[in-house]
Parts: sequence; structure tokens; C-alpha cells
Amino acid sequence: MSAKQHSCSMSKIDIQFKNFKKFRENEFDSDIYITDRSSDTKFNRAQHKITLKIFLENFEPLYVREAVDATLKELNTDFIEQIILAFPQSFRNDENRDHKKWSEQVLSVWKEAEKLVKDRMAMVIGVADFNKEEMELLYDKAEILPRIDQIRNTPHGLKEFAETNDIQLLSHNDPIPFPVKEVFKEVCQTNPCLPACGPCFNPRWTARYAIWAELWLVLESKGYIVKFDNCETLSGSVP
Repeated sequence: MSAKQHSCSMSKIDIQFKNFKKFRENEFDSDIYITDRSSDTKFNRAQHKITLKIFLENFEPLYVREAVDATLKELNTDFIEQIILAFPQSFRNDENRDHKKWSEQVLSVWKEAEKLVKDRMAMVIGVADFNKEEMELLYDKAEILPRIDQIRNTPHGLKEFAETNDIQLLSHNDPIPFPVKEVFKEVCQTNPCLPACGPCFNPRWTARYAIWAELWLVLESKGYIVKFDNCETLSGSVP
């Protein structure tokens, strides 16, 4: 991603992150921020679809359930049509990366997503930014197969693999990795009293939901939910 593209993406995220309407303090060992929806349009579950993209900060399976539960509660619904998992990107920056360990970590998270499908809380599950080799690893081991790979570009061989295995390739323009810490730093410069603006701000996950109408062609509303670890000090600036 170019510096200009990164700046534009950051600006779009920053605008919505300034519109927090709820702050849930002391939820177990962490706190939650929820943004205002981009539109207050009432939605009908028979006419609207909900998609959710979860940006994970680590490979903790329970974070997937946390993000989905928080979204269902916020939207007052009991299921989501499509869930995309964006896994931590630190693996790709590690020259000594262990592919076996990565596969085990991904599968442990994926199993939690599979439970959501079994519990009828999700209809379709997929991933973001997997190349052909990564999709093959997941596809071969998964009980409930990934049906979506959301990508910025198409790695070599991925298109053919997706066509053969009934995997839908969707495009996105999200920054990689998703810059939630950077965005909060900018937000806190103008609103330092936000409880999240502490020196130990440590996000667990960021969930972005979208509400679609007219056969998934019209985006009617979207919003963010962010969960971060509790800090003893809740004042000052994000480092």
C-alpha cells in the first residue's frame, strides 16, 4: 500500500472512530468501545444482511466469540450472514516463521468460527489475505470449509484454487495490518479524555459490521466495536 493510500484509509477509519457512543467498563478483564452507526436506518432481518470482519491482534480463539457476541448484542440480532477473520500479520514479517505453528494457530481460531456456524450464529465464514498455500492448509484441515478469501490483490495461483474449490474472492482496501493503535493515537490527540487513551492501550480485536440491503448491493450502515485490555491508568496519551 502506498503512503497516500494508507493515509486515506487511516482518515476514513479515524472519522468513524471519533464517533464512539458507548463505553463498557470492566467487562471481565477488558473494556469495549462501540462507534455510532454510520446510519440510524432501521433494518429488517428478512430484507437486510449483516457482514462482520474481525481484525485479530493475536491467535486467541475466544476473541472470535467475544467479537460476535458483542456485535449481536449491539445490533439486537441472533445471527450474522458472513464473518471474515483477519489474522495477525506478524507472521508474515518473521523471516524464521514456523509454518506448522502458524497452521496450528489458525486452525485453533477457525474451530471457534466453526462452532458459530454449528450454533447458527453465522452462516458463512471466511478469511482475509490468505495466499494459495495458506488457503490450501486451511481447506485441507477445516471441518467447515472457508467460502471467502477477502484480498487486496490476487497472489499467484489463488484464483485457480478458488475457482476449483468454490471459494469466493472479494476485494477490500483495508490497511494491512489494521492500524487500530495508530488511529486511536490520532483520536486521543484531539480527545485525550477518552478512557481508551491510556499509556497501556492494548487492543484485543476490532470488529467492523456492515448492514446491507437490496441483494448485498446497498450498504445502509456500518460501525466498529473495539475491545482492549484494562489499564490501571486511564489518562494521558496513547504511546
